[in-house]
Amino acid sequence: MARARWRQRDAVDPTTPITVDELRAMSSSLPPTIGGLRDRAALLVGYGAALRPGELVGLQMTDVVVGPTGLRVAAARGVVHVPFGSEPMLCSVTACDEWRRAAGIVDGPLLRAVDRSGRVASTALGEKAVGRIVRRAATGAGLPPERFTGLSLRRGMVAAAAAAGSSRRTIMRQTGHRSERLVRDYVATGSGAHPHDRA
Repeated sequence: MARARWRQRDAVDPTTPITVDELRAMSSSLPPTIGGLRDRAALLVGYGAALRPGELVGLQMTDVVVGPTGLRVAAARGVVHVPFGSEPMLCSVTACDEWRRAAGIVDGPLLRAVDRSGRVASTALGEKAVGRIVRRAATGAGLPPERFTGLSLRRGMVAAAAAAGSSRRTIMRQTGHRSERLVRDYVATGSGAHPHDRA
């Protein structure tokens, strides 16, 4: 019974990986507000570092450091390096710096709630907020929001890396997967991470 329920969960998993073109469109669609800057930082850091929603909202300011080659992200599963983007709308370094300057924060959680008046909270976003950010950006870009969840960022990076010719071992170093089979499933199905995604 448990196995049957798990397989049924696989069949209805709605998450679609975000392509680079979709990521660019989502990033470009965000407004030049403090909330828009926060959303762009969430999208690009989450995508570039292949983070799960829980990992993304768990980042502290000290976990994300700009270096000579890009961002050094100290995620719960280990350090991940994100290179500079090829253009501003795809650069996690630019997005992160713009958000931090606009929010005026120097310590504590990296990603925080922003109210309608543009006031930045002191506490971290919840995990479900990542999905809302992704779907809001998809709507702004004219994409069907129901295709995406918070995991679409992580799954999109894997699909994009595979399409660019990265080896499974290279992808595994970025995602923290221990099983090469799971990464193979990302690529073979074309639908992102295997529903049994485990680091």
